[in-house]
Amino acid sequence: MSELVISLTIVAIGTSLPEVATCVMAVLRGHRDLAVGNAVGSNLFNILLVLGSCSVVAPGGGVPVNELAMARDIPFMLIVALLTLPVFYTGYIIARWEGWMFLGLYVAYTIYLILRANDPPDEGGSGGELFALIMMGVIAVIFLIVLAQSAMQLMHQRRAESTGK
Repeated sequence: MSELVISLTIVAIGTSLPEVATCVMAVLRGHRDLAVGNAVGSNLFNILLVLGSCSVVAPGGGVPVNELAMARDIPFMLIVALLTLPVFYTGYIIARWEGWMFLGLYVAYTIYLILRANDPPDEGGSGGELFALIMMGVIAVIFLIVLAQSAMQLMHQRRAESTGK
């Protein structure tokens, strides 16, 4: 497996487990703001401070980004980030089904990474490519579902505000 796949799976899971534990304990104890702040703050910290400081001290003027990460992983991260926007702004509640959806996306993405690692495109394999097409379809369907659900929640909120309930 490539270093990129190892860092996107094993290293990511290992460094995120303490954050997951903190968020779960915070939610169980009723401190939901702490859980959200931990998740958002951790991601901002990793992207801005960790990646920024590594780029500043790296020899050669910066940290090179793998072409595969630019073509596959960063776009996926951006799509999922955009997918969270309607979830966060409608009712300010992440429903269980939305949590399961994000968990399922993570599992599917991890499976995709493992398939691609074992079936590189330069060897003519098609298992990873087929799974990529399926994932893009699933993401499109999920996006439409989240968009429709968000629109329904906003309409319900506006109706409730207009009737005074």
